[in-house]
Amino acid sequence: MIHTLYSNSYEVLRAVLLNNIERLRFRPEASELGADALFEGVFDRVPVIIPSKAVETDLTRAIAREEQICASMQFMFLSQWLGFFSKEPLANVVGNEADWMVWEILRKTGPGSFREEMKARTVRLEDCLRGRTEEEVFSLAQRVCSVFVSYASYRLDWVLEWLGLHQEQLILTEEMQDERRRMEADPDFVWQRALWQRLADNPNWRGRRFLETLPETLESLAGAPRDLRELDLGHGRTVPLPNALHVFMPFVVPPLMLPVLKAFAHSGRDVWLYLLNPSSEYWFDLVPKRLFNWKEKGDGHREIGHPILADNGRSVRANIDRLWRFTEEDIRETLLSGPSESAHADDSVMEPRERRMLSARDILRDYQLSPKNITVDMKVDAESIYLEANEPTLLRRIQDSILKLDPNLSQFEEKAVREEDESLRFVCAPTAVRELEGLADWLQAQFKKRNNLRPEDVLVATPDISASAPLIDQVFGSLPAGRRIEYRITGALMASEDAPLEALSGLANLLTGRMKRGDFLAWLSLPLISRRFGFEADDLETLSAWLSSAGYEFGLSDGHLLSLDEETFRHVRESTLSRALERLALGAMLPGGVRKPFLDVLPREGVEARGWSTAAERPELLNALSTIYAALEKLRREAEGADAGDSAEKDASVEKGPRRWMRWISEALEYFFPRETPQENWQSLRAGAESLAAEIEAAADPDEGAPEVPFRLFMSALRDRLAGAQPGGRPGSGVTFTGMQQLRGLPYKVIVIFGLNEDSSFPGSSHAEEFDLMARFPRRGDRDSRHDNRNIFLDLLLAARETFLISYAGGVSETEKKEPSIVAQELREWILSFAENREERRQWAAMLTRTLALTGFSPNAFRAQQGDWRSTDADLLTALRDAAKESWSRKEFPFEDAARTLPEAGDQVPFTTLWKFWRDPADSVLKANGIRIDDEKEDEEVPVVPSTGDLSFWKRIDEALRAFFAGESEDDVRRRWDLNPELGARGVREWALEEDLAIAAALFDCFDRAMKNTTGVDPMMISADLPGLTWKISMQTSDLRKRGETGDLLFVPVSASSKTGSRGQRAAWEFLVMRAAGLDVNGCLVSREKKEKEGYVPEITAFAPIPGDAAARILAVLGRLWEASLSGNTTVARAPFEGAGKGAGDESHANLIAFRGKELAKAEERLKKAADLLEKLYARVESDELVHEFEALIDVH
Repeated sequence: MIHTLYSNSYEVLRAVLLNNIERLRFRPEASELGADALFEGVFDRVPVIIPSKAVETDLTRAIAREEQICASMQFMFLSQWLGFFSKEPLANVVGNEADWMVWEILRKTGPGSFREEMKARTVRLEDCLRGRTEEEVFSLAQRVCSVFVSYASYRLDWVLEWLGLHQEQLILTEEMQDERRRMEADPDFVWQRALWQRLADNPNWRGRRFLETLPETLESLAGAPRDLRELDLGHGRTVPLPNALHVFMPFVVPPLMLPVLKAFAHSGRDVWLYLLNPSSEYWFDLVPKRLFNWKEKGDGHREIGHPILADNGRSVRANIDRLWRFTEEDIRETLLSGPSESAHADDSVMEPRERRMLSARDILRDYQLSPKNITVDMKVDAESIYLEANEPTLLRRIQDSILKLDPNLSQFEEKAVREEDESLRFVCAPTAVRELEGLADWLQAQFKKRNNLRPEDVLVATPDISASAPLIDQVFGSLPAGRRIEYRITGALMASEDAPLEALSGLANLLTGRMKRGDFLAWLSLPLISRRFGFEADDLETLSAWLSSAGYEFGLSDGHLLSLDEETFRHVRESTLSRALERLALGAMLPGGVRKPFLDVLPREGVEARGWSTAAERPELLNALSTIYAALEKLRREAEGADAGDSAEKDASVEKGPRRWMRWISEALEYFFPRETPQENWQSLRAGAESLAAEIEAAADPDEGAPEVPFRLFMSALRDRLAGAQPGGRPGSGVTFTGMQQLRGLPYKVIVIFGLNEDSSFPGSSHAEEFDLMARFPRRGDRDSRHDNRNIFLDLLLAARETFLISYAGGVSETEKKEPSIVAQELREWILSFAENREERRQWAAMLTRTLALTGFSPNAFRAQQGDWRSTDADLLTALRDAAKESWSRKEFPFEDAARTLPEAGDQVPFTTLWKFWRDPADSVLKANGIRIDDEKEDEEVPVVPSTGDLSFWKRIDEALRAFFAGESEDDVRRRWDLNPELGARGVREWALEEDLAIAAALFDCFDRAMKNTTGVDPMMISADLPGLTWKISMQTSDLRKRGETGDLLFVPVSASSKTGSRGQRAAWEFLVMRAAGLDVNGCLVSREKKEKEGYVPEITAFAPIPGDAAARILAVLGRLWEASLSGNTTVARAPFEGAGKGAGDESHANLIAFRGKELAKAEERLKKAADLLEKLYARVESDELVHEFEALIDVH
C-alpha cells in the first residue's frame, strides 16, 4: 500500500517517520518466519529516501537522542535506491557516459558521420557546431545530454517512441497525438530524435539497456516475493526490498520514479510518502493574482487563493499534485502515457481525506519530551496532520493564513504590523559588510533578551554562500571575546577546499596556453605551490624581478610555442622561460659586472629591471626555478606526445585512453604539491579524475574503443566537474550560515536571509536551452528553476518558528538606492496592503524595514533609535566619544612616534646615507623603520618598438657609456642589445636603438677628447669634519683623473642625463665632499643636454671652485636636515612627479605614510629650494652667498 502523510510541519513528519520505523521494524509475515529469519530482521537497515544531507543529519541526531545510536536506517537519495546515476533529483537513465558518447558523435565530420547525415535534413545542428573547438563541442554535448535527462525523467513517452521501444504498450491520448504533430514540425526535433537513435546504436550505452528492460523491471519489482530482501535487476544493478520504503519530504519526484514506487507497493510492501504541504486546503489550481483586493470579506477569495502561496508555491504544488494523481492512476497508465488534462477536467477540487488540525504550541512542547509521540493510522492510504499556530505575531499570522488558504491578516484584534512585534522584519544596509555587522549586533540583542534562544537555533541563509563566506569570516571571526558569537559556515566551497583544484587547473592552463610571465608567477604564488618549494613572499618578488630582467615574457620553451602555433612562433626564440633561465644561469656563473654575451646568450644578474638580490646571491632559488622548469617541460612533452600518439607508437604497454591522464595527474601532484598527510590529501582530485576516466571508458564503442579525449578537454572537464560540486550543508552547533537550499525545510526558531538583493540572481529567471523541446511543448508539472527558487523562499518563511528576517544591501546613497529581491518585495507589499490608509501604510513601512547607519562607527549606529540593531561595540563607542570631545578635528598621530639613534661623536656617516636621504626622504625614513613600499606596478609586456620614456632612454645610454669605459666598442654594445629581449622585437630594435648608441658615443667622445692628457686615479676613502656636528662624513671617490703636465686633480663624471638630473645632483654633492675633505680638486660634468635645434648634444659644465670651509658648511646643512629626520621631524620631502608613470603615485603615497601628521607642503618647498641652490654649483657664484642661502633652509622647529 502507498501511504501518504501531508503536513505543514517538519516536526510532525519527522515524528511520524520515527514512530513508523519502530512500529514497522518487523515484516508483516513475522509470525510465519522461523527464529533465524526473525533474528536477522532485527538487524535490517530500513531505507529512508531523503532530499538532502541536511535532513539526513537531522534525522540521525533525532534517532540518536532517543536510542543513543542510529543504526536502524540507511539514508539514500531516490535515484540511488534504484541504482540510477547521478544528477539528482532527476532520474538519470541516460548515464553520465552519454556526455562523451554524444561528444564523439558530434565531433566527427565527413562521409558517414552524424553531422553529414543531418546536413541534408536540417541546418540547425551544423550551425551550432561549425567552427567549434573540442571543448566547445563537449560543452554543447553536455547541454544536450542535460536536456535528454529531463526528457527521460519527464517525457518518457517521447524517448520510447523515438527509440521504437514498447510501442504496443504506449497509450497515446488526444493531447499527446496533437503534441506529436506539432513537434514534428520543429527544426530541433529531427536531429534530437536522430541523436537518440544514434546513441542507442552503441551497445555499451546503459540507458538503452535500462529502457529496454523497464517493463520487465517493474513486473519483477511488483511480483517480488514478500520474503525477498534484494532483487537482482541485471547488469550489476540490485534494489533492496525492505518491508517498508520511507520517502521523506521529497521536494522533487520525477514522473519516471512514480511507477517504480507503485510497482514496489504492488509487491505487498508499504511505501510511505511524507510530504511537506504548506496548506491544508486544495490549492493546486492557484494562479498569481497580485492585484486582487485581499481585504474583501467572504469566501470569494477561495476562487483565486493566497498570493504568497500562488507566487512562490508552484514547484511544491506540481510535486504534490503529481504524487496525488499518480496514486489514483493505474500503474501501466502512469508508466507509458502522458498526462491527460481532459481526464482530470472534473476534479477541480480534491476531496479532502482525514485531516487533523492541532495546536502547534501543544504539539511542539510535547515533541521536546518525546519525538515519537505522534502516530497515524497504518491502514489508511492518506492522512493529514497540520499545526496551527493561532498566535498574533505577524510571522505566525502569515503562516496560518497560508495553512488555511485565507489571505486575510486581520483576523486578530491587534494590527498586523506593530512596533513591539518583531517576528518579521526587513533590514536595509548600505553594504554587504554592514549587513553582517548589523546582524551581529542584532543577534547579540536577541541572545540577551531571549533566555531560551541559543546560537544553534539560528539559521542564516544567503543566495551565494561561497562568495559570502570570506565576508562572514571577516565580520564574525573578528568579533572581540566579549561579543563573540559561535558560528559555522556549511555548504560553501571554501578556499582551502578549492586550492588543490586551482593549482592543478592553473598548471594545465599554463601548459595549454601561452604561459605568460604574470600567469606563471601567479601560479607560483598559490599557497600549495609556494609551500611545496618553500617560497616566501620575498622569494616570489625576487623571482618576478629575475624573470623580468631576464626577458621572460611568454612560453615555456621553443617546443611549447611551436605546439601552440608553429606559423606564429616559428622565429620566436628569446621570450621563453627556458631562454630566461639560460641568461640567469650565465649571469650567476660569470664574475659580477661582466655583461658580454656568450655565444647567443646575454648574461643577466636578475636586478637589471628591479630588485636587490642577484641570481648569484640566491643559488637555491635559481635551482628551484630550474627544477620547476624541468618538471613543467617533462609534463608538457608527455601531454603533447600522448595527444599526438607518440607514446603509443614507442611502447605498446604505455597506458592509453583516459588512464594516461590519470598517470599525468599523479606525476603533477608528485612534482608540484606538498607531501600528502591524513589532514591534507589530494584524494578529491584523484577521485574526480578516476570517475571521469571511468565514464570515458564506459562510452567506448565496441569497434573503436574509448573516445580519444585530448589533454586540454580532459583537464577542462575535470575542472568543471570538481568546481561545480557544491558541498551539501549540514546543521550543527552555533549560528549556521549556509546557502538558500542546503538546509531547506528544517525548522529554526530564527531564520535570517541576508544578501537578498535585487541583483542577487535570486530567484533568478526561467532558463531553458534554445533547443529544449520541453520548453516549447510544456506539460503540467514541468520543473522550472525560477519556480524552484521561489519555493525555497516560501519554505524558509514557513520553517521560521519565531522570527524571520530579510536583509539586503540598499546602497550608500539615495541615487543608487536598491530594492530587495522580487520575492521580498512581494511579501512586503502584500503585508502593507492591509493598512487602512496611506498614513498607516507609511507607518507600517517604517516599522517593517529597518535602515542601518552607513558605517559601524557612525554615531547613529549607537543611538537608541536603532533598536536591536544598536551597536554593542563598547571600545568603538569610547573612541567615538573621545573624538567628539576633540570636535572631530584631532590631529593625526605622526608615523614615527620615537626618535632613532643619532650618530655618536667621532662616527663616520657614509655619503651614500645622506645621498639616499636627499634623493628620497620618505623612502629613507620608511626603510629606516623596516618598511618597504612596493610600487604595485605590474611588469608591462615588452613593446615591439623600444620604449622612448625618459627612464628607459637614460638606462640605455648609461649602459652604453659603462661599456665604452670598460673598453668595449660600439659593435659590442650592438651585439649585447641585439640579444636583449627587453629592448623590443628582434628586427626592430637593431635600427630603433641606433640613435641611443650615437648619443652615448658622442658623450664618450666628448669626455675622451677633453681628457686626452689625463690618467685615471684609483678610488680612495676620504672624510671631512662638518661644522656644528660631532660626526664626520666619509666617501669613496670615483671619476678622479690627473692631468699629465701639471698633476692637477680633476673630478670628471659623465652623466647620461642633464646636469639637473639625479647623476648631476649627486656629482655636485660628491664635489662638495671632496673639497670639504681638503682635496685640491677641480672638475666638470659631461652631460647630455637637449638643445632646441641640435637635439641631444654633449656639454661640459665646470663646477664652481667652492672653498673647503664653505663646502663643509653646505654639507653641514644637509647633515643637520638628516639628523632632524632621525629625531622624527619632517625637514625635507620630495614632491610627487608631475604626470603619470612611476613616482607619481609612489612618492606621494610614501610621503603620506612617512610624514603623516606633519607639515608636508613646507618640507616639499624646502627640498625644491635646496635643489635650486645646488644647481648654482655649475655657475660662477659667490661662495659665501651660497652658504648663507643654504643655511637659511635650516628651520625644523
